[in-house]
Formats: sequence, structure tokens, C-alpha cells
Amino acid sequence: MALLPEQEDQIRRYLLGVATPDEAERVEIDLLRGDENVERLLLIEDELIANYALDALSEHERDLLETDFLYTPERREKLTIAHEMVKIASMS
Repeated sequence: MALLPEQEDQIRRYLLGVATPDEAERVEIDLLRGDENVERLLLIEDELIANYALDALSEHERDLLETDFLYTPERREKLTIAHEMVKIASMS
């Protein structure tokens, strides 16, 4: 099932740490409901990381990502890989 744009925005805000308490609760409840919701969140997480590596985020989103999002080693590792992929792609 495809996400509505407002649902995707809600997850992005959740990942960036700026969701309202009600939005955060809805996202967390959805995550508890099943793997499909977790996969959606992970896809949006990967999209944020890719957009960061491609310098395709607003300055505000970059700041949020740097302060609130990259606190886990797994996300920092994904960012390192994304930077390397961008570097390799720019060489060809």
C-alpha cells in the first residue's frame, strides 16, 4: 500500500525529530502494527540519507539530520556508504 504524501511527511518529521507528540505516537503505533510499516520507515530513512549525501536537503533538514537523526552508528554507517556511492558515481 502506497503512502499518502502527508503520511510520508509525518514519518520524515518523526525521523528528523520534529513531529508533534500526536504524530510521533501515530508513527510508533503504526510501527508496532507490522513489518510493512517498518519497511516504509526504513525506506524514508534511506531516502533522507541519500538526499543528504546528494546535498538535496534544505539547510534546516540538514541541520536536523545532523543533530537528531545521525545519533545511531547504523545511520552514520549508511551515510558513509551513501557518500562513497555519490563519490564513485561522480567519477564516471
